[in-house]
Amino acid sequence: MKLLKRISILIVVLLLVTIAAAKLYLQSHTPDYNADLALTGLTGQVELYFDQYAIPHIYAESENDAFRALGFVHARERLWQMELVRRIAPGRLSEVFGEATLKTDRFFRMIGLSEYTAESVRHFNESIDPQIKERVLAYLDGINQFVDHGKTPLEFTIMGLEKTHFTPTDVYNITGYMAFSFAMAHKTEPILSYILEKYGNDYLADLDVHVDSNTTAIKSGVESLELKELSMQVQGIMDGLPVSSFIGSNSWVVSGAKTKSGQVLFANDPHIGFSQPAVWYEAHLNAPGMNLYGYWLAGFPFPQLIHTDHHAIGLTMFENDDIDFFREKQNPENADQYQYKGEWLNFQTREETIKVKDGQDVKMTIKSTVHGPVMNDGIEIMHDEAPVSMWWIYSKHPNRTLEASYQLGAAQNMAEARAAVAQIHAPGLNVMYGDVNGNVAWWAAAKLPIRPDHVNSKLILDGSTGEDDPLGYYDFSENPQAENPAWGYVYSANNQSVSPTGIRHPGYYLPEDRARRIVSLLEAKNDWTTDDFKTMISDVTSENVPEIVANLTAVIEPAQLSETEKNALQVLKNWEGIFAQNQTAPTIYNKFIYHLTHRIFADEMGEGMFDVFNGNHVMKRSMQPLFANLDSPWWDDVSTPDKQETRTEIINGAFKKSIEELVVQLGDDPQNGSGKRSTPWSTTILFQLFLP
Repeated sequence: MKLLKRISILIVVLLLVTIAAAKLYLQSHTPDYNADLALTGLTGQVELYFDQYAIPHIYAESENDAFRALGFVHARERLWQMELVRRIAPGRLSEVFGEATLKTDRFFRMIGLSEYTAESVRHFNESIDPQIKERVLAYLDGINQFVDHGKTPLEFTIMGLEKTHFTPTDVYNITGYMAFSFAMAHKTEPILSYILEKYGNDYLADLDVHVDSNTTAIKSGVESLELKELSMQVQGIMDGLPVSSFIGSNSWVVSGAKTKSGQVLFANDPHIGFSQPAVWYEAHLNAPGMNLYGYWLAGFPFPQLIHTDHHAIGLTMFENDDIDFFREKQNPENADQYQYKGEWLNFQTREETIKVKDGQDVKMTIKSTVHGPVMNDGIEIMHDEAPVSMWWIYSKHPNRTLEASYQLGAAQNMAEARAAVAQIHAPGLNVMYGDVNGNVAWWAAAKLPIRPDHVNSKLILDGSTGEDDPLGYYDFSENPQAENPAWGYVYSANNQSVSPTGIRHPGYYLPEDRARRIVSLLEAKNDWTTDDFKTMISDVTSENVPEIVANLTAVIEPAQLSETEKNALQVLKNWEGIFAQNQTAPTIYNKFIYHLTHRIFADEMGEGMFDVFNGNHVMKRSMQPLFANLDSPWWDDVSTPDKQETRTEIINGAFKKSIEELVVQLGDDPQNGSGKRSTPWSTTILFQLFLP
C-alpha cells in the first residue's frame, strides 16, 4: 500500500514538473509587450505602444522606421503564419509537411506563380518607385531582424524548421496566393461543362451561367467526363491550405447628403473564413506626413483596409471571371505538339523539383501553351486526358500591387486614389472610398477582358482555333464605378455590377439578397449616424428569403404532414426572413434548403461534385429562379429512370426529410424542444447550416 502511495505521489510530482516546464517553455516563446525592441538601421526614435486590444501603435520619425518596426512586430507575432503563406504559391509546403501537401505543391507548381513572381521581382529591383522600394525593404529588414535575433516560434521547433530571411520574392508570392484564392473558375467551370456534355443545354439553362439583367446590380464544350473531377480536386486543395480564404464582403459609403452630421460615413465588413491566428493584422503607423491605421496581411508591407486623416479605403471581392480554360487539340502523331490557328506548335516545357520532407524529391515536367500552363500536369486524375490549359489575367500583366497599396494609403485626393486603383489588374476588387472633403466613390479594380460575343467564359473553351481567345481589354474608365453619385451612396456586396457603358461583365457574383437589403436600408433614410451603421452592419434580414419560402411552401401538402411537420411548416410560413439566433425558422429553412438542393442536383452530379457545387456562387445565384421554375428538368430524379418526379414531389420529400432529421437531432417540438433532446431548435442555427 505504501509503495502504491509513493508511486502515486511520484506520478503527481512528475506531472506538476512537466506542466511547469511546459509553461516556462511557452512563456519563453511569448512576446514581451513591455520590452524595448533593439532594432538596428533606425534613423530616429521609434515608440511602440500596444493598446488594451494588443493593437500596435507605432510612432516614428520617418516612414521607413515605421515600416521597419512593423515588420519586426509582424514577425514576432505571426512568423509561422507568414512562413506558411509564403510557401503556398511556389509549392514548397511539402518541405515542411511531407507527402501530406504534395498534391497542393504539384498544383501550385503547375500554375507557375514562381515564374510570374520572378518577373515581378525584376520590376521591383529595376523600375519600382524608389520611395516605395525603400518602404518595402525597411519592412523586410524588420522581419529579418526578428528572424536573426527573436525567439523562435514553437511551431518551427516542433517541425524542425530553420528560420530564414524574407525577400521581395516572398512578398510577391503572398500576393500571388491571395490572387488565386479569390478565383472561382476552377471550382465551377469544369462542373458546368460536365453538365452541358452529359445532360445538355436544357439543364445548363436553369443555372445562372449567363448575365441576369433582372437582379439588383450596382449602378453605373468538353469531350471527356473526367474533367468533372477537376473541381473536386481543386476544392480539396483549397480546403487543405493552412490559411483561410476570402469568402465575400459588404461595404457601403454614404455621403453627407444622407447623414445626420453632414459628413461621410464609411462601413466595410470583409468576410474571411475563421482561422487562428486571424488573417487580418490591425495596426497603426504614425510618422511625419503619415497617419496610417488599417488592416494588413502579415508578410505584406502595406495595409489593404485603410483609414487616414484624409480618407478611408475598404475592399470587397469583385467576383469577375478572370480565368478561362481551353481544351487543346494534341497532335495524334506527336504528343509534344498542339494545334493553334491551323498550325502544330510545340508545348513549352519547364522542369520542377519538389522537395518532400522525409521522402524522395518529386520531379515534374510542366507544359504550357499560348493560353497558359496545362492543368493536366498538376492534377493527377487528368494525366491521360486531352490537355486543358489555364488562361489567367493575373499572370498576363505586370504586378503593381505594391504600388497600388502604398499609393492608396498616401493619396491626398480622390483623383490620386483612383489612379492607384487603376493599377490593380487582378484579383478583381471593389475598392470603396470616402474622404473628409465629402467625396464617396467605388471602383471595380481589374483588367476586364473583351471576349468574343459567342464565348461563355464559364465553360471550357476551344483552344485550337483561336476564335475563343480574348480580343483585348477594356480601359479602366469603362470598369464599373461610381463617384459622388446623385443617389448619395456607393455600396458593394459581391453582386453583379454595371459598367458606365451598360456592360455586365461575366463573373461568379453572389446572390442579390445582401445587395437588395443594403439598398433597401440606405434608400429609406437621409439622417444616418454611426450608431445606425453599427446596427446595419449586424443586420441579419433577407428580403429574398420570404419570397423563396412562400414559393416553396405553397406546394407543401399539410394533409400529408405529421403534427410536428405542420408546426414546423407554420413556423416557416410566419417567418419574415430574420436570421436571429432566438428564432426557430432559420434552422428549419437552412436544413430544408440543403435537402432540397441535394435532391435537385446530387442525382445528376454525384455526391462529391454536389459537395463542391453546394457552396458555389453559381448554385447560390441559381436557387431562387430554379425553385420557381415548374418545368425545369432538374426536378426529375435521373436515378429513377422509370419514374418522372415533379417539383411538388421533390419539395415535399425534402421538407419531410428535413423535419425528420431535426426531430432526431433536436426533439419533436420546433418551438421548445422535447423528445430525445430538450434543445430548442432556435439555439442551434449556427450548427445546422446545410448539415446532412
